[in-house]
Amino acid sequence: MDLKSHDPIFNQPSSLYDNRVVEPPIKSYGNFKVNPRPTKKKKSKKFFYGLIIIVILLIIVIFSLFMTKSNKANKPVNHKKTKSNSLVIKTNNYNSSTSNLSFNYPTNWTVNDNGNGLIKIISPIVKLTSDNLITLNGKINITINQQAVLPTAFGSYSAAVDSSQLISYNAPTTVQRGQTYLTFVQYPTTTVLGGLDGIYVTGAFGYQKLQEIPATDILKLSPLIIVSFDSCSNSSCSIVAPLTISNKMLQTSLIDQTTYNIIKSLQIN
Repeated sequence: MDLKSHDPIFNQPSSLYDNRVVEPPIKSYGNFKVNPRPTKKKKSKKFFYGLIIIVILLIIVIFSLFMTKSNKANKPVNHKKTKSNSLVIKTNNYNSSTSNLSFNYPTNWTVNDNGNGLIKIISPIVKLTSDNLITLNGKINITINQQAVLPTAFGSYSAAVDSSQLISYNAPTTVQRGQTYLTFVQYPTTTVLGGLDGIYVTGAFGYQKLQEIPATDILKLSPLIIVSFDSCSNSSCSIVAPLTISNKMLQTSLIDQTTYNIIKSLQIN
């Protein structure tokens, strides 16, 4: 069949026919797939999962650090003293037949015994911190008196500047208590908060911080043992005056070790 006879365009002049533009056939893209761009929802999910992973990693790291510190804390402590913190003190033993007691004391301390039941153990010149936090030269005195005689400054009542501390004697005799309280006394004339006027060996009597201490309790004790403090009024410390020290000195080795060790070594017969 002749297509020109059925197509009006073929009835046109040949010049027009020859210039006709024939469009190429349309290709089918039915099997072609376009990768869609990731949606915001998918992006937010990835961010969320990433955040969870970071949090889990942080928890693992923190837990590992905690366990490391815990293991270090549980390791046995080496109590071997080094040269920097060791306190090695040579001592002498003093035995009083008149007072029926004995104790050890540092070789650089002195003992005065009046032979009538009054013994004083006196330190060399040491640095003491006053209740006004001034460092000065002074001495520590430990008085052992078979007669219960209180300092006048004690009054009818004094106050506990800190709670009493229970200590054990090193080798108590059969007629001696195994333990005793140390009571930290502030006299009523002392107005500075935290001022310490004396440390009293109070036997079974213990007191809470700021509690009143009746003189009647102390007068029941025998022997009466008091730790007191003096300030030096001259360079040789031959002249002294009673001193109120800061209770912060209780944590120093001079008090916490040297002075307490003398009391712990006490044996009463």
